[in-house]
Amino acid sequence: MLYPLRQRILVKPAEIEVEEQTAGGIFIPEEARQVEKANEGVVVKLGSGWKLPDGGVCNEFHVQEGDHVIFAEFTGIEIEDDGVDYLILTEDDIVAIQRNE
Repeated sequence: MLYPLRQRILVKPAEIEVEEQTAGGIFIPEEARQVEKANEGVVVKLGSGWKLPDGGVCNEFHVQEGDHVIFAEFTGIEIEDDGVDYLILTEDDIVAIQRNE
């Protein structure tokens, strides 16, 4: 399992289903389908925090593990671990949180 460092956040991106058939009934071959990347996902792990000028550590994130988040497009670092795709983001990359409260 990956563990993000400092103020970074490990997110599992949502999977988008790609249409296999058009509205008119034409089947699209797999090679021709455009795969869109989702800009939303679920927070898997939080980093340990960052150092403050006084030597302390701040680990107060606005997001929590399990939060469904929406993040900026074309951001973060894509990485694969044990066949699963993840993104490593910072809180600045996240634009919204959806919680079931």
